[in-house]
Order: sequence, then structure tokens, then C-alpha cells
Amino acid sequence: MPVTPSRNQWRDVWDQFRAHKGALAGAAVFFLIVVGVALGPFVGRIRPTYIDFTTLSAGPSWAHPLATDQLGRDLLARVMTGGRISIAVGLTAMVISIILGTFIGVVAGYFKSLDDPPGQRAQVNFLRRLQPYHFGIPCADWLRVVMNRIGPDQFASCFLAFVAERLPEAVGQIAIDGKTSLRSHDSGRG
Repeated sequence: MPVTPSRNQWRDVWDQFRAHKGALAGAAVFFLIVVGVALGPFVGRIRPTYIDFTTLSAGPSWAHPLATDQLGRDLLARVMTGGRISIAVGLTAMVISIILGTFIGVVAGYFKSLDDPPGQRAQVNFLRRLQPYHFGIPCADWLRVVMNRIGPDQFASCFLAFVAERLPEAVGQIAIDGKTSLRSHDSGRG
């Protein structure tokens, strides 16, 4: 009787990955970008901060394959340096999320009371309180765009509704432009 090799999940995932042409193409492009960004600054002969006044806003050439910017800096060198920084930031964010996710999962598995149903108000609903931060905090540029699209009053009402939904115990403690969400300014207090 022939012995069949045991199957495992990693082998199945690898087989599915190899069968998917789009995944292979994406992995190849990603690999080329990572190798180019990692090795490019060592191979390149131009520093990304070097300013050459003779090649201001020059088009692509053998010396500058992606052209130069308005200060004469080589765009290929700048892209490779920026790519290294972007990959480092992405890897750092991934490591931090793995560490935090593992820690929160272990704590939640050990202490069952941290994820009680919402009907039990006496317990701190720790994991549900962390959920809004999973998607990140909006940057200042995004908030500026929102503030330019809607007026300050609409923004304040949306923000207060968000606070009331996510952090009901904080209603009245968070102030917008000196006014608390209890509208103490309407009654002449505060």
C-alpha cells in the first residue's frame, strides 16, 4: 500500500498561490521593487540630495533615467531612497500590529471578562473600546479637507455624535472650541 504524504495548511496555501497567475505577477513585481529599492542606493552613483544646477528639470537621459526635478536632483535616486523609507515604515507598522494583536489576543483569551456582552455595564469593555483605533486616527490633512467641505457646526455635531456612540462616558468631557458636548454654553455656564 503506497504511503501518501501528509498534507498541511502551508503546503495548500503555497499550491494555491503558485496556481494564481495574478498573485505570481504581483509577487514578482513586489520582489523587483524591494530588490531595486534595497540595492539601488549602493549601486547608484548619485546621492538623492545632490543638486546639479546644469540639469534643472531635465528630461530622462542615460545619466538620469527618471529625469531630474526643478532643483536638478536625480528622481531615480530620490525614489529609491523614499522607497527604502516606505518599506521600513510598512514593516515597522506590521511588526507593531503583530505584537499588539498577539498581546491583546493573549490577554483576551486569559481574562474572559474583558470581552463581556454590552449588557454588563459594570465590566470595562476593553476590546470594543480599542476597535475604533484599528483603522487609525485621521491625519491633519484629511481633517482639513473635511473642515473645508462642511462647516464648523456640522463638523462639531458629527464629532459629538461619534463621541456619544463610541465613548458614551466621555460625553460632556470633550470640548470643541471651548464648548463641551453638554452644550453648557447654551445655558450660560462655562
